[in-house]
Amino acid sequence: SMVIEFVSTWSASADVLALAQIVIKLGDIPEGKNVTFKWRGKPLFVRHRTAQEIETEQGVDLSTLRDAQHDNDRATKP
Repeated sequence: SMVIEFVSTWSASADVLALAQIVIKLGDIPEGKNVTFKWRGKPLFVRHRTAQEIETEQGVDLSTLRDAQHDNDRATKP
């Protein structure tokens, strides 16, 4: 129908949808290493932190940070 054709023109094309998302297997990144991915034409940096790095970051005084946010609130637990 005419309505379906009209509404379907609003949906994003396949190439736009492909650029909008990226799947990263965090388990494939070795501990202590950085990996750079290209997303939407820009670099996306991912680091698999070591236990020592995580412990160090959890001990930082938030009042010394420009954008204060606790590490536990910011980091995703895979």
